Amino acid sequence: MDGQPVLFGRESERAVLQSFVDRAFGGDPGLLLVHGEAGIGKTSLVRDVAEASRSEASHVLHGLCLRFGADVTSYFPFTRALTHWLGSTTSGLASTLCPSGRFDDLIPALGDEPRGVALLQFGAALEALQADRPTVLAIDDLQWADPSSLDVLSYLVAGFAPGQRLAVFATYRDTDLPVGHRLHGWLADAARMSSVSSLRLGPLDVWSIEEMILSRDGAAADAGRAHEVFRRSDGNPYLAHLLLAEGSDGAGGVASEVSLADALLASWHRLSEQGRAVSQIVAVGGAPVAFEVLRDLSARHGVDAVDTARAVQEAAAQGIAVETESGSIWFRHPLLAEAIAGSLSVWERRQLHTEIADGWASASSVDARDRANALALHHVAAGHHDEAFQWSLRAADEAELVRAWEEVAKHLSTAVSLLTEVSGSVAAEVERGELLLRAARAAEAWGDDRGAVRHYEHALVRVDRSEDPRLAARILLDLHLLRAMAGLGPRQLSLVEPQEALELTDGMVDAPERSLAFAHLAFAEVFNGLPGAGPHADTAMQLAEAVGSPVAMIWALGARSQARFGTPEGVDDAERAMALAKQADDPRLMRLAATFVHNTYESMGLLVELAEVSDGVYRDLLARGLFDYAGVVGANAASGAFDLGRWAEARVMVRELLTLARSHNAAGTTRCVAAMLTAHQGNRQAAALHLRRAEELLPTAAPVGDLLLTAQIQVSIALGLPEDALILIDRFMAEVVALDPRAADYLLVLASRAAALMATTESRLDARRRAVAYLERIEAARGTEPMSFAAAGPRDAAHPAMGAVHAAQRAQCLNELDGLADLWEEACRATERADLRYEHARSLYWLGRHLLTRRADRRRAADVLGRSRRLAEQLGAAPLTEDIDSLAGQAHLTLGSSDPRGAAAGWVTPIVPATPALTPREEEVLEGLVSGETYGQIAARLFISEKTVSSHVSAVLRKTGRQTGSNSRIWHIDVVVALSGGAVDLRGSSPRTEGQVRMRTRCVRRDGEGVGTTPPTEGPSHGRQPDAHKAGLSRGGHRAPPVGNDHTVGSCQTHGRCGGPNHGREFRGRLLPRACWHPNSQSGAGADGSPGVVRSGVLGDAGEGADRTAPSDALGVNSACAAGSARDARLPCGDLLEALSSRRGDPRGFLGALESNVCSMV
Repeated sequence: MDGQPVLFGRESERAVLQSFVDRAFGGDPGLLLVHGEAGIGKTSLVRDVAEASRSEASHVLHGLCLRFGADVTSYFPFTRALTHWLGSTTSGLASTLCPSGRFDDLIPALGDEPRGVALLQFGAALEALQADRPTVLAIDDLQWADPSSLDVLSYLVAGFAPGQRLAVFATYRDTDLPVGHRLHGWLADAARMSSVSSLRLGPLDVWSIEEMILSRDGAAADAGRAHEVFRRSDGNPYLAHLLLAEGSDGAGGVASEVSLADALLASWHRLSEQGRAVSQIVAVGGAPVAFEVLRDLSARHGVDAVDTARAVQEAAAQGIAVETESGSIWFRHPLLAEAIAGSLSVWERRQLHTEIADGWASASSVDARDRANALALHHVAAGHHDEAFQWSLRAADEAELVRAWEEVAKHLSTAVSLLTEVSGSVAAEVERGELLLRAARAAEAWGDDRGAVRHYEHALVRVDRSEDPRLAARILLDLHLLRAMAGLGPRQLSLVEPQEALELTDGMVDAPERSLAFAHLAFAEVFNGLPGAGPHADTAMQLAEAVGSPVAMIWALGARSQARFGTPEGVDDAERAMALAKQADDPRLMRLAATFVHNTYESMGLLVELAEVSDGVYRDLLARGLFDYAGVVGANAASGAFDLGRWAEARVMVRELLTLARSHNAAGTTRCVAAMLTAHQGNRQAAALHLRRAEELLPTAAPVGDLLLTAQIQVSIALGLPEDALILIDRFMAEVVALDPRAADYLLVLASRAAALMATTESRLDARRRAVAYLERIEAARGTEPMSFAAAGPRDAAHPAMGAVHAAQRAQCLNELDGLADLWEEACRATERADLRYEHARSLYWLGRHLLTRRADRRRAADVLGRSRRLAEQLGAAPLTEDIDSLAGQAHLTLGSSDPRGAAAGWVTPIVPATPALTPREEEVLEGLVSGETYGQIAARLFISEKTVSSHVSAVLRKTGRQTGSNSRIWHIDVVVALSGGAVDLRGSSPRTEGQVRMRTRCVRRDGEGVGTTPPTEGPSHGRQPDAHKAGLSRGGHRAPPVGNDHTVGSCQTHGRCGGPNHGREFRGRLLPRACWHPNSQSGAGADGSPGVVRSGVLGDAGEGADRTAPSDALGVNSACAAGSARDARLPCGDLLEALSSRRGDPRGFLGALESNVCSMV
């Protein structure tokens, strides 16, 4: 099978390969073996990463091993790779290696004997390539490699040395390696080499299959189809591609060049006649077949035991069959079983089913669960109703022992369907009501909510309510929530079932069912906004305490917690319910309690705690194999992770849940999260697909308690359809505020967001007027009681944060610009406190946008936009990132990059680290470094050894996160700057001599927060103006003066009063240690040419209204001359050292002195 033409999914694997290439390009060569079954996407993945590395500064070569004639076509993958490279490269190296343009020039030994010299020449050629440019070499299908090619690979690996820039990929099929294959030994030898690593590709998940469907069908894609394709292809990309092509009706798909049946049967036809006969038996079996059974069945068809064993080995060697953990034989891909079985007639298949059933019945040494499963399956297919019924029940018992709930549910549903077909004697052996209830609970555990409802309803019909009212009440209460979760009940939670249960248990104060009925009634009243929920929950609690039933207690506590929304008492009740559920070790109750905790934590704004609890329960249920119970809880956990801006975590969970969640509730909620996530990450088609599927799964979703309405609104806003969002909010706000005012507050935030977007981005003249009208109508529906966005308690930072965001968005919509900057500032602070990362990034963006619109501080705008961009990049919020880049481009701003590799990608606004606590001795050593002393001079002065000095320097390095470089003086400045609060970032800077030192400056607000950084200037001249400021304007509209200049240390003849190279000058109130100050430089001038000064150790604003005359300094030293020019504003290094010494023993004071007096100099 060939690799898929387009790569889908594989984000983590792609990252592994890209990291491997990056390391190799950095001088750490290696071989990465990528392996897996045929069609899994090995070639596509390797080619994708290799081609992404192709540039004018690299070489990329591809080679392919031949399936036929490998042993007589030596070196084929390498000759192919080099030949293609010669024909396509523009590198001058090609003419150097092949002057005549012929391949013989490159590997002349290929035409000579002995040919072993060719190995060395291939190695020399690749060595020349990597020496010229970083090189990627990819060799596909290593399972067909000739011995000479394997020798070349071994030679390359053995010759890997630090500094080589060579990344080698090799792919192979690990299912096509029979015993004795030459590659086994080669792989064993390669595994012992440190430069060799391997990666096995597994199947795609449902998310990736959906991406494949979306790329084919676009807006017409059917999300529900992905699960069927995933099931039948087992996640194999090639088979999935064939299934999609086979199922295409010609309108939306592309016809496959190879039919599904042909592709699947190609390998089967290569088997021997006996191999095909044996595999037909396995295919009709429809499930793994024990070898003992297969041997006996094959004997009936003329294949003896020895030939059967050979046939199985042959099928395994061809990658067709595999041996399961229990020793049974099955196909690697179920699709192949379908294709083979489909070639037989109905009569032939029925006869084989009978024979297979007889074989399993007579087998003695087989697994009991396997026997029961097989006999149930084959008796059903053979039409043996009595036997099928009995073995289905037996198989359900066996599966329940290992918690295989899917098997349990399917076998019990089969037994229920056979009740009308079995003989009277068999039917009399079981009680139908109990069987129906058991089938219902198994279907519920598996996630088949609609099947569970069907079984419960059939059971309820069979119950005599007068004879057994408690059983009837239990079934009614089981149906209560299940009907709503399956989308079969009304949009609001029904009151009918709890009321009927109360009638049935009237007077039964000692019955747990009566407490449960009151709890269910209270729960429904809460979600319908009806009075009486509190008293009914209290009654349920009293009855539960009296009867002592754990189930009744959990339900009573849960119902009371929902009636106490937004209170600490509600949280206490929900936590007690969760503790009891865990104590009872009942997964069903744990799922229920997790819902109670989710709702109460959310009402109290405890979003971080909510995410942690939900994730813990999700993992617990997952480990128990209760995938749908886990799906319900996991969907809520993913929603919480999305709200907190933990999008990478949410994405991983959503991908798991798309495969695991089976019930309509769990799958629909997962789709809602997926829709919001993909919309905010810029994948419009995927968002529409997920939302459409969520609407199909949740047709009766309520506006409160279900995520669908929120998803519809958020996706509309993210896709640039704010009016659609406003229409939805306007329609449901009155209903939501009656049910849950806090949920209404969240809708209010989305309303102001949509209105602000509509008012500021739509081109129609009446857009703002209509947006304001929508918002006013929605605000009126919300009302003023209870107060919006009030904190639910001292730990609630989320609700006030959303209130701050709403206030800023509302003012943006109404065009109330006065004070808008303060509102966005508060939104930034509040969202950061609440750890709402996406909201924080948005608030920063809108603050920066407003600052630019009002022609306010451009450096402040650049800083907040840079922070917003870094956060948006971390989240993967592509639309927000694009908005930031567009705004910065229009404003001619250079923003920071999150790229850690250094300033090549742009100026990085540093993050201020926590103040490190230096010991007194470390302070003394640092003083010596600042003054330019050597290790020996410091050691002599402090009466310690140079080794001890080195140890102290290492400690300072560790605390500041710095690394020493080739120039110790530059490093000294770097450490000092790091200690001053991160005024500059030297990470990624290339080593420089003192003659190449460049200066950067950073403004700091009066509250100590960084507000912007001027980019470095280039060149050796004095007073050169940075490019980033050539187009910049000061607040007064005039051209901004230069704010930095290139300066060659020691080149100036004016050294100040400290003399020599260890002099200093002050630049905007900051001391430049060991840097000369040129008398003609304008550095340090304010907007009007006067020097800026330090006020209380923090750089004052040199703009309009700033105090440029009063000298103020945290050290008590004059940092600027009140009436003098910038030339006179110099502070010697001696004064600095004296001031630093006075602060010894006071870490914060010591570092504050550095902050106030050290220049941001690189």
